[in-house]
Amino acid sequence: MKRKRLRIVNKFRFSIFLIIVCLMLISGIGTVLGLNTAESADIPEYLLISVNSGDTLWGIAEEYGPDHEDPRKIIFEISQINQLDEEYIQPGQVLKIPVYN
Repeated sequence: MKRKRLRIVNKFRFSIFLIIVCLMLISGIGTVLGLNTAESADIPEYLLISVNSGDTLWGIAEEYGPDHEDPRKIIFEISQINQLDEEYIQPGQVLKIPVYN
């Protein structure tokens, strides 16, 4: 039984194919070894506060947010961080408030 010999017809296409295969192998090995992770340089800091009677998100945003920042933006961030569906908060509830530097 005779084996059919394969030959390279287009050296450029074969080179591109080899480069792509090598890149895929390197990427796959990196993923398996956990080398392809990205981490943020800025780790967010949070302050835990307990909601008192009469507190509102608006008041908390004005108290803990940066000066000259729209409180609505801070309220949105607090709602996202604490997964609040409504704008109402309860006394005794603990909220994570972002620390602004």
